[in-house]
Amino acid sequence: MGIFTRLQQASLDGVPFLFKKRDKQFGRTTVTHEFVNSNSRFVEDLGGFPPIFQIDAEISDTSAQDYQRKKQIFEAVLNKEGILKYVDPFYGAVNVVADLSTISESITDLNVATYTIILKKADLNIFPTASTGNKTLLNRLKDQLTVNQKAFFDNAFSIARTGIEGFNYAKDTLENLTTTIKSVVSTINGGVDEVADFINDIQDFQNSISSLIQTPSNLSTRLDIIFNNVSLITDNFEDLFRININLIGIGGLRSPLGGSSSRISSINNNNKTLYSFSDVACISTAFQASTNIDYSNQDQLDSILKQLNDAYNSIFDNIQDDLVLDDLVSIRNQTRLILENIRLNLAKIVTIRVNSIPVTVLAYKLYGNTTRDQEILSLNKIEDPAFIQGEIRVLSK
Repeated sequence: MGIFTRLQQASLDGVPFLFKKRDKQFGRTTVTHEFVNSNSRFVEDLGGFPPIFQIDAEISDTSAQDYQRKKQIFEAVLNKEGILKYVDPFYGAVNVVADLSTISESITDLNVATYTIILKKADLNIFPTASTGNKTLLNRLKDQLTVNQKAFFDNAFSIARTGIEGFNYAKDTLENLTTTIKSVVSTINGGVDEVADFINDIQDFQNSISSLIQTPSNLSTRLDIIFNNVSLITDNFEDLFRININLIGIGGLRSPLGGSSSRISSINNNNKTLYSFSDVACISTAFQASTNIDYSNQDQLDSILKQLNDAYNSIFDNIQDDLVLDDLVSIRNQTRLILENIRLNLAKIVTIRVNSIPVTVLAYKLYGNTTRDQEILSLNKIEDPAFIQGEIRVLSK
């Protein structure tokens, strides 16, 4: 068997081409430091240099029509954004990003295009991206989640096979759920009129439960309105975050019925569907609210992240629909990107040791601004601001 029969077919993102020649640039990334009036040189090693491939490729065909089609497909791949899979006959498969390409065609060699293309080995982007675009995407993902969750609920919730026991059980679940929502909402400092209107909406919902249960699409619509209206009560995103985090998992307060009959299974499934609807609605709003909080330091952001992760992990196994789960995973990923981008501009809380000094003087020494004394006071338990000493928590910038 000859060597050419053992070589892999060259391709870029699945599009084959005739491989003619390849140059590979590789080695180390360095910076050379040279100094005036000195014979010495310092070469700083910045790490490995991922390979760059310069490839001579050919696209051809005996049919002019097929040639143009092949050429269009190949050039579409070369213009494709992001990571591509390049299969090199000698090097194997590698993730790359296409750089500049040059095409050469000749009147004496019809239906043949020779390309010089540059491919740079690349890793997936793990760095934060601009938060503005992510927030727009986050809003779209939440809208998509709402649609998919309602569609699942309308198909999954049914009292047709549960009898009067199932009807009453679902009714009790909804009364307990909405009463808990009302209790949690009443703990925040929202507008008086807004809170009063929300409480009235809850009461109206509870008065209509018996009829709503019989039409799942109406029930899911009313539930969605309730969870959306929570966001209208307060313009404080920390309060909005706290409300929704506190509402996650309340379904665990009610154990499923024992038994294995189809009727019992249907009752328990309805109960799980109701509480899952609530959990998903609350955590998606919590994710969204977390990106709008005005963070003062990295410790505060880390605390929010931990609460989100704990809440997400607590409900993950209870999500019944794959589309809803996919949407929620996407929302979680976009939220993390936004928060990591926010982190870049936040100070850390650090501990310093000081002798007896007024807090205003310390604020001036640290930040050149005496008005930041309140910031220091908020991070520490200080009895007398005129004389602070010992270990003091302050912001790094």
